[in-house]
Amino acid sequence: MTHEAKKPQNKLSLKQKAKLESIARIKALMKETGRHYKGRKIKLQEFFQNRIDNFKQVCESFKDPKTGNRTKVGMFSLEARKKLVVCRTAKHASTTLANLLIKMTANQQDVNGTQVAFQKVESKIFTPAEKRSVVRSLETPGHEFLSLVVCRNPVEKLLSVYKVMLDPKAVDPEDFPSRREFVKPRSWSEFLTRVAAAQEENYLGLLRPLHRGCDPCTYHYDVPVMMETFDRDIRAVLESSSLGHLAPSHYNIHGNNTLTNKVLDIDRLFGGVDPQVVVNITHRYQKDFLLCGYHDSLASLQKLTREN
Repeated sequence: MTHEAKKPQNKLSLKQKAKLESIARIKALMKETGRHYKGRKIKLQEFFQNRIDNFKQVCESFKDPKTGNRTKVGMFSLEARKKLVVCRTAKHASTTLANLLIKMTANQQDVNGTQVAFQKVESKIFTPAEKRSVVRSLETPGHEFLSLVVCRNPVEKLLSVYKVMLDPKAVDPEDFPSRREFVKPRSWSEFLTRVAAAQEENYLGLLRPLHRGCDPCTYHYDVPVMMETFDRDIRAVLESSSLGHLAPSHYNIHGNNTLTNKVLDIDRLFGGVDPQVVVNITHRYQKDFLLCGYHDSLASLQKLTREN
């Protein structure tokens, strides 16, 4: 009688076991009711009330206000430990937020990671159906998860993307075929001309308007963060979630691209640009200017087109 040799079983390392146990604990937290965070939501809504009210007023001024893309659930990131959902828009501190969400999940300041890394963590905690359910709940004011979106002046966003297009690695045609026309460095005016003529909603993979993805008229947000006050706004979220020990500072691989706390000289930036280009760009981002309260920038752009 012969005996087959038993195949060695793959044993989990202590590190793997600890990781699985941590994921199991986080999943258990996710299934708990959000009663512990109702006070947090009310407090933060009061803190950001003026911005929330502006969202509502602007949405009411549009005949068909809901322009968000309901098919792109992937633009949302869910954090289970503190029941937080963030809608990400390229060049709206999305890298910083992903890194912060990883710190929140691990509850450690010295942990870092990218958006891809956090997506892997998220997928181990939420099933696709669970994520769709959370995102769908944001279409009503009574949603359970604390919801967050980041606003940025579209002019600053354009400047930031233009800076990216001057980085040879960011326009490598092998990695970014849609950016091949920027292999040869372009002037600011040439860049704007291409943006104005672009048919793609998310031109260059970086220029989707906020209202075409994370639209505040489609989804109800409790925390509208502004790039100008990013650290302060995120600090309020962290402290109300018992995570005040985590640092919210803005980080991006292309450096500090924001012109925060500086006055945007619209006349200097757009004065020599073809008026029709300015008109097209203004139209493309008009709803973003209004939703996020950048009325002065919008008025300056509109004045330029009238004068020409």
